[in-house]
Amino acid sequence: MKLEGSLDAFSLPDIFQLLSFTKKSGGLHLASDGCDGVVFFSGGQVTGASADGSRQPLARRLIGAGAVGDEALAAAVQTATHGESVGVVKALLEQGSIEGELLRQAVTDQSVDAVFDLLRWQQGDFAFVVEEVNPDDVGVTLSIEPVKRPRTPSSDVVPLPVTLTNHGSGVIRVRYRDFSLTDGAGQRSLALLPSELRDQKVSSPLLPEGSIASGQSRSGSLYFHLPTAFVRPIGLRVDLEAPDGTALGQTIVPL
Repeated sequence: MKLEGSLDAFSLPDIFQLLSFTKKSGGLHLASDGCDGVVFFSGGQVTGASADGSRQPLARRLIGAGAVGDEALAAAVQTATHGESVGVVKALLEQGSIEGELLRQAVTDQSVDAVFDLLRWQQGDFAFVVEEVNPDDVGVTLSIEPVKRPRTPSSDVVPLPVTLTNHGSGVIRVRYRDFSLTDGAGQRSLALLPSELRDQKVSSPLLPEGSIASGQSRSGSLYFHLPTAFVRPIGLRVDLEAPDGTALGQTIVPL
């Protein structure tokens, strides 16, 4: 099966649904405005994903969590560089540098975040490479069911006033993609981008993106689609990052 084309003609949720229903295996490559991404499938289920075409965000996530050291990461990079079918993440697991369950949870979080980021793309090109192997397959399989449906009118746009204070010693970076609502069933709704709010009536100023120095604060509102199917309790998930993208931690604030 040859599957390629434009996201103008085929929505990403529909492509996901097709690959899931037909239980395809391979890599779905996407490109849009200088950015790229890939979602790997095995038997119609997701085994890994990246929203920018690199594995660096996952490596930073692991380093930021203190799960792997610089020497172990350097060794894994060398193994991946000289190997034909082994990625950095899989090399970390095979060399025993990280506990398997911890690594698989990190891969799961990274893949879910990447898929949600890719679902924002309204324009671009895609191509599915049949039987392409995920070089970082560490045994994670995710059903595409929660993300394959397009947004419906049953989800309302709601504002959430937020004040962020940097209590740490370093600088943190604020990006809309780092905020999401989570519910008791594990569903997520990402903070809307300014481009997604053009047709909405915004009642208060958006939280500005950018860097926050130690001891400084920033206030504004975030806007979310809140599906009627959300199950309480609902919380605000914040994924903190350093300016270079290194993960600094994650927190969930009950709402």
